[in-house]
Amino acid sequence: MKQVYIDIIRRYVTDLSIARADALSWWGDLIDKEAAAGTDRQSAEHRCRMRWPMGPASHPRVVAVYRTYFFEIVQANETSVSRYESFPDEPFSVSSLWEREGEFTSDNEQLYISEPTELLYESLEEFDISLFEFMKSFVFLPIGMDATGHLK
Repeated sequence: MKQVYIDIIRRYVTDLSIARADALSWWGDLIDKEAAAGTDRQSAEHRCRMRWPMGPASHPRVVAVYRTYFFEIVQANETSVSRYESFPDEPFSVSSLWEREGEFTSDNEQLYISEPTELLYESLEEFDISLFEFMKSFVFLPIGMDATGHLK
């Protein structure tokens, strides 16, 4: 993995850890309020999940952290692509730049880009297993496109 992505993931882990703490507190409060309305804890959590299917990963701070680092990875990818496009004598294909495990060395590492969704989820298993487990329920991509096809 390129150093730029490692640096992004390290910052992502730090920020996501803070957001997770807030999200778990928020989630606990939601369940407590639901249980106080006269239901058992398991039913209270079920009722909360009916509204927030991703559980604490639904918290707006978690979503905001994910979006921030998604766009950082997109920017890093665009920088890599623009550097590669500046070599006119080399055949160019954006699809040829996607990082494939075991297919790069330190000599050609700068040619590869990473899929943001994959990097933001799968790398957590290596960097912080508890965040990896926490984000398992994060099942949607909170990224859209405008009318011109740009991510937003």
